[in-house]
Amino acid sequence: LQEDNDGSHRTRSLHNLVRAFKESQGILYFNDWPTHSPDLNVIENIWRILKQWVKQWKPQTPQQLWEAIIIEWDKITYKEINQYIKQMPQRIAECIDRKGLQTQY
Repeated sequence: LQEDNDGSHRTRSLHNLVRAFKESQGILYFNDWPTHSPDLNVIENIWRILKQWVKQWKPQTPQQLWEAIIIEWDKITYKEINQYIKQMPQRIAECIDRKGLQTQY
């Protein structure tokens, strides 16, 4: 399991139930992984696409938001996901060249 340090993953606090459960299950995560790191994390790019598509729905209720997420998630193709995966060697090389600074991705 790869998680960044985004607070939504409940990884920031050293003393909380979510973190304790993950550790008890042997789930490890990268403490030094930058929060929202699209250069090195394919899922961040997929979330960006999903957010853009869902935003177009302009949901007004939790139910409308849920419906939009389900419908738009199903539209994401393996081809799109694989495009991001295939870019990883270039992404890694550019991150190294830029000494960890933001890249074109």
